[in-house]
Amino acid sequence: MNKSLNEITTGDIRGYLAHCKLVRHNTDQTINNKTRMLRGLFKWLTEEEYITKNPMLKIKDNKVEHRVKEVFTDEQITIVKDVAKEHSLRDIAIVDFLHRTGVRISEMVALNRDDIDMHGRQCIVYGKGRKERPVYFNGEAAVHLKEYLESRIDDNPALFVGSRAPHKRMTDDAVRVMLKSLSEMDKRLNGIAINPHKWRRQFVTELLEKDVPLTLVADLVGHNNLNTTKDNYGNYSRSKAKEAHRKYVS
Repeated sequence: MNKSLNEITTGDIRGYLAHCKLVRHNTDQTINNKTRMLRGLFKWLTEEEYITKNPMLKIKDNKVEHRVKEVFTDEQITIVKDVAKEHSLRDIAIVDFLHRTGVRISEMVALNRDDIDMHGRQCIVYGKGRKERPVYFNGEAAVHLKEYLESRIDDNPALFVGSRAPHKRMTDDAVRVMLKSLSEMDKRLNGIAINPHKWRRQFVTELLEKDVPLTLVADLVGHNNLNTTKDNYGNYSRSKAKEAHRKYVS
């Protein structure tokens, strides 16, 4: 804009967002993401007294169509886990850990072996803003994790490492690539997205289906905003409606 930060106005911001919409053809969701980032930036600039007036205060988000994000069916979960188990001890350990803890991918790859309390089936992760929270896993996940760790011959402290020497700590991208490769190993999984966040969504949906209170679900997955947790209500409601139909109509 060729202006100093303190000279940028609400009109300038609106002009930029209009340019993104009309010239760059950004979607409403993309523009909302840009707005959110700008909101965070100018809030910080105001708090640190780099600027005297926050030009973002009057900028609102665009209304976007809310689409229910898909979760796995029971059959798909069984197939994915069978494929992962066949492929390697590490892969089934990762899939089960994601499914049974609901952790973010960044939280999982940061874990070390010593962080795992196998007896208590729990560990401590550090979420957004380095916020600490305990996560728990079931017996099945514990068995797969123990088998994988006992099979390791490397001395890397990381919980999950690459399958090839020098066995470096797995990154977010490495886990995503591994999960995607599972869908290519069985034709029944063709077109099925298998990614870390879908397992997190699966975890939340399954808890809601078991009538676990929303606030407790939010605590378990580290959501600061209940609306983030509520995004899974679409899957939850759809599942309940299907269950009711089978029970009372079929």
